[in-house]
Amino acid sequence: MMLAARAAQRGAPVIFAARAASTTRSLRCPTVQRLAVIAVPTRRGLATTSANNLVPAALRGLDYVGTVAFAASGTMVAGHAGMDILGCTMVGTITSLGGGTIRDLLLGRTPVFWFKEIEYLLLCVGTALMAFYAHDKLEGPVAEEALWWGDTLGIGAFSVVGAQAAASVGMGPLVVPICGMFTATCGGLVRDVLCRRPPKLLYSAAQDSPAAAGTLYAPAALSGASAYAFLHFVGAGAPLAIALGCATTVGVRTYGYARNVKLPTYSDVPAGPAPRLAANDAHLVVTAWGPDATGHVATLARVLADARANISASK
Repeated sequence: MMLAARAAQRGAPVIFAARAASTTRSLRCPTVQRLAVIAVPTRRGLATTSANNLVPAALRGLDYVGTVAFAASGTMVAGHAGMDILGCTMVGTITSLGGGTIRDLLLGRTPVFWFKEIEYLLLCVGTALMAFYAHDKLEGPVAEEALWWGDTLGIGAFSVVGAQAAASVGMGPLVVPICGMFTATCGGLVRDVLCRRPPKLLYSAAQDSPAAAGTLYAPAALSGASAYAFLHFVGAGAPLAIALGCATTVGVRTYGYARNVKLPTYSDVPAGPAPRLAANDAHLVVTAWGPDATGHVATLARVLADARANISASK
């Protein structure tokens, strides 16, 4: 009976089997029949228990993968922006933990998650330091493809984790998907602002490399969080909601990148962020703006050419 009670507490179906056992108290007393009750959990209960344990463990694993990928990509972006090792480490950590931090602050969950789960902070700092010293090995096509997949799996995990956090504090069906999207994207938004580049979150056009592609970045996170929220509020099991939420995010982003899907933009402007000119390219803006009526631009071009020639000769 104790086995039956323990199985019932776990929510597993139980089959009761009765077996007769005969004992003899003495030579003068008749044989007494006793029933031995054996409780055996069914295979369905074992499968349900395995799913309840396996899916959250897989989600935690994907969460770690996303943490590493986000920290590495943030570190590389900061390095290309000219930051030193401290700046790269800070930007990489903010990229990875910023979305969850903003989510927890909006939901009033303080202290934020990485104050209590310090392994996330250690993982970010370690990844950022390794990415800083091995950045040349992370810039090939194979490494960029691996970073893209890590980034995509991380978006899937972060969107579901954020939606779970919002649902756990009683948020409604509209707020839960938004919190999932914030968790997956706000870290990258802060990274782009710190590095003074157009936020990838706000553009859906693909960039030059897979790791930099912004194709359906936020829409993928929002779709996966919405799938989780729908299944959660209709009463589906947590393993099913987690699995389909992550799969939706990964599927939408993969399809968007493979098909180069973009959200609608104004038809009279180019897709993606406008190109920026360096400070020494200011004379190009003048020539592109209008004709050189006074000849000043031509004179400036000759001066620049002479200066380059003198520098080359001095070397």
